[in-house]
This record gives sequence, C-alpha cells and structure tokens, in this order.
Amino acid sequence: MKGGAVTTDRIFAIFGADYRYNEFVVSPGIELAERDWRTNSGDVTYRDLLPNVWFKLPAFGHENLQGKSSDAFRVGYISTWHRAFGPLELRDPQDEDGRLEHRLDLAYEFNFSMNASLALMATGDLDKFLTDKSWDGGSGMLRVRF
Repeated sequence: MKGGAVTTDRIFAIFGADYRYNEFVVSPGIELAERDWRTNSGDVTYRDLLPNVWFKLPAFGHENLQGKSSDAFRVGYISTWHRAFGPLELRDPQDEDGRLEHRLDLAYEFNFSMNASLALMATGDLDKFLTDKSWDGGSGMLRVRF
C-alpha cells in the first residue's frame, strides 16, 4: 500500500449450511470481506464476495464405531468477485476492479480420532486451467482438541 501512514479496518463474514445424505455432505456458502485502507494520500476499499460449495465424500482409512470410514475427501469450488475503490495510484498495480476468479480445492482429511485430524489441501486456479499457472498453492491443517 502506497501513501504514507496506513490504518486499516476489516470486516469478514461467513454464511453457510450443511446438507447431509448418509455419509455425503454438501455445504453451500458465501463469504463477504471488506478491507478499508486509509493513508495520508487517500483511501482505498476492497470488497470481495465469495460464493462457494463444498462436497464431503467418504474415503479410505480406519472405520469409526458405525463401521464407516472416518477419513474424507473434500472437493470445493470457490468463486471470487473482487471490487476495488479508490485512487489507482494507491492500489496494487495488478489489482483489477470487477475481477471474477474461480478456484477448485481438493483435500483429504485424515481423522485419527474424534479429537485429532490432519487435512491436506491443493488449490487450482480454474481461470488458468491447463496452463503452467494453474497450480494456486496448498495447505495443511492439524487439529487437536484437548
């Protein structure tokens, strides 16, 4: 962010639901994000709207008490509508107001017990599908409850 001293405000909201059918779960949702940057040279606001849908499918792994696999595949589609307001000279040169992006997330969730799991995820950029830039990153999350 250009423009001298910076202060920011952020708002982030997530709305969603789970619809279950046996071991299958469909989770549509929407996320809203707003970031306001105030500098000595002017203000910039970014707003993102992210509709998404996730599918949880049974996978391999050990069986839970009901005799079903406790591990899961997760497949997610996320779309982002990005809006940017403020002087162009203060914004990132690659920033584009009104940009629409599409991503595909693939994950495997290892559930070791009711209190421990490891999720590994890879993200692909569907706007650059079948190019050398289609890989968008990956992540891992270890969750342990005490």
